[in-house]
Amino acid sequence: SEPERAQPFGSIVARSFGRSMTSKTVSRPNGGIEHHKSVRDSSGNEEVTVTRSIGGQSYTITTKTDAQGKQERIENFVNMDEGDLKEFEKKWGSKL
Repeated sequence: SEPERAQPFGSIVARSFGRSMTSKTVSRPNGGIEHHKSVRDSSGNEEVTVTRSIGGQSYTITTKTDAQGKQERIENFVNMDEGDLKEFEKKWGSKL
């Protein structure tokens, strides 16, 4: 009799899902704090958030970029509004 042969299974598709994150915080001599956070997933989407805080106020810009390169930008103000931004940047020393 012939030896028994192993029957091939259907094709196996392996998919890997994941994301990487980097984070950095810098304290400035003037008391300001700048925090950078970047998250990228395995599909190519990326979200970068930069927050600057000084004197009880903070300004955050989040930029989301999808795998096709389309960008969305979100601004957030704490204890200030858009009208206070120029004064905030003056205290900070530069634009974000």
